[in-house]
Amino acid sequence: MISFHEAELSNGLKVIAEVNDEARSMALGVIIETGARDEQPALAGISHFVEHALFKGSERMDASSVNMAFDDLGAKYNAFTAEEVTAYHGAVLPENQNELLRLLAELMHPALRASDLDTERQVILEEIKMYSDQPESRLFDRLRPLYHGAHPAGNNILGTPETLAAIDSRVMHDYFARHYSARTALLVATGNVNWPALIAVAEENLADLSTEGFERARPPFHAEARAPVVLTDPTVTRLHMGFMAPGWAVRDPRREEAALLANILGDSENSRLYWRLVDSGIADAADFGHEPMDGLGAFGGYASSDPSRAQEVLDGVREVLMEAQRDGVRSDELERAKRKAAVSTVLHAETPYGRLLPLGMEYLVSGELLSLGEDVKRIKAVRLETVNTLLDARPFDRMTVAAIGPISTLT
Repeated sequence: MISFHEAELSNGLKVIAEVNDEARSMALGVIIETGARDEQPALAGISHFVEHALFKGSERMDASSVNMAFDDLGAKYNAFTAEEVTAYHGAVLPENQNELLRLLAELMHPALRASDLDTERQVILEEIKMYSDQPESRLFDRLRPLYHGAHPAGNNILGTPETLAAIDSRVMHDYFARHYSARTALLVATGNVNWPALIAVAEENLADLSTEGFERARPPFHAEARAPVVLTDPTVTRLHMGFMAPGWAVRDPRREEAALLANILGDSENSRLYWRLVDSGIADAADFGHEPMDGLGAFGGYASSDPSRAQEVLDGVREVLMEAQRDGVRSDELERAKRKAAVSTVLHAETPYGRLLPLGMEYLVSGELLSLGEDVKRIKAVRLETVNTLLDARPFDRMTVAAIGPISTLT
């Protein structure tokens, strides 16, 4: 039997759960509504740095103790930083629920010791070097700010060596106090959850979180058409190309339609871009997706090919997108995309751990606890007319293109 629960701790921290009495595991996550877009330029990368620093321990536990404690529970656990959220999550057997929650709460009370920050700063610097060796990462690190301009949605998640050097213990304590609070955090539980125990342990360990919070900046954004930008690098043997165009925001009711449209145009197999570029042998990869964000959204795509075919690839991308804007998409394409999206949603939710983040992220957006059945029903309810209305707005007329490889120009 599946049931939904919602509560608020004494400090205002919201707690939600989808309880499945028949599940063989349970999962917990703390989602913080802060990320790279909430950073000042001089402190670029601090959200990601904080994520690393929290695993270095609290006043009661050092880094080794924290990580050993997760392992002693047999937990599958991880964390990530994105443009708009930072999340800490794990899954265990149901009898270890309370200990997992106590460990996650320990992360929310970090010591942020200067010596630990110095060590972790070096780890992130190595991570930056690693990604700088990957042409695709370099491409999108250039494309995102190029597309977004001055809007903070284009901020780099990792930051730079210079901005990381400016982040000391005092700066990080201040950032943590303002951005990690009962107002910005959500505790999510899925699977075989003991709800009364969850609330009791959460109140005991998380009720002292700050109630301050911060206000996210939401400046207006308008995408502009730009000439393609080429990052010439003769050491890169393949051509890597990225493209972005305006989409729909996360709280826009048309975000589901935008996701299905992106699937029709650029799913990794059996999409328009696949048949135009990959099946024909022009490119070895081509895909397209949609990313809804707070106050704005973007379509984004990627293709790779032999450098000699760079212009042919770009022409093919434009041909597919312009044809869609001119003629719309067909009902058979939409029905196929809806079935694929429904199957993907269900497969992802078959474990409590897979269900955790979709449930929490949807709650942050809509304030609703939607069942898996309601998620699938929403996908199936998308209508062809609405999808084609998105194309009537001609979003791909304002596309930004960037490429990296041993070429000098694109037109």
